[in-house]
Amino acid sequence: MLEEQQMGSQTLEILRQGVWASFTGGWFYDPHQDVFCNTFHLYTWLFLLGFPFVIYVYFPPASFIWCFYCAAVTVALACIKLVNFGLHHMYDTSECFQEEVDGWDCKKR
Repeated sequence: MLEEQQMGSQTLEILRQGVWASFTGGWFYDPHQDVFCNTFHLYTWLFLLGFPFVIYVYFPPASFIWCFYCAAVTVALACIKLVNFGLHHMYDTSECFQEEVDGWDCKKR
């Protein structure tokens, strides 16, 4: 009975993370993350999905408009990358420690 519940749960996880993410272009709600993380991912996904359509509908077809779009996406992704780098640089201050496990006889290759 326990294995059937796990199998059903695994199937739901595949549907939620695999199929739903494929239909939506990569976004899915992750219950293991906090509200800020899910909200940030949702709004980033909406920006990347909706901004080209808004430009297409409201602006005339000109190459400088699409250059502006490329620059805006580049700046947005660069800001996310820089904030991520800054946070990792600030909080990852120690080296990785490897914990020895008792009874582990397997040799490393």
